[in-house]
Amino acid sequence: MRLPIDPEVYRTLEQATPALVAWLALFTALTVVKVARRALGRPVEVREGMIASELPGLPLMLLHSAGFGLALWRGDLLSAALFAWWG
Repeated sequence: MRLPIDPEVYRTLEQATPALVAWLALFTALTVVKVARRALGRPVEVREGMIASELPGLPLMLLHSAGFGLALWRGDLLSAALFAWWG
């Protein structure tokens, strides 16, 4: 039995993966630097705010929304349900 999933929906999102990985690696590196500075007893002059904490996940959330919309546009209800659940 083959599921009625449109591979084009996922192919489109897969093209954004390298940029997403680089974006998340940047925030991971910034976090590692902050943790290392704190571990060494150096002051960290970074304000902890909602924007800074939510910014790393923003592209992923936008990709999920785009995937949901694309799945609906292409009539792939199963993928739309998956994106709605994941998002």
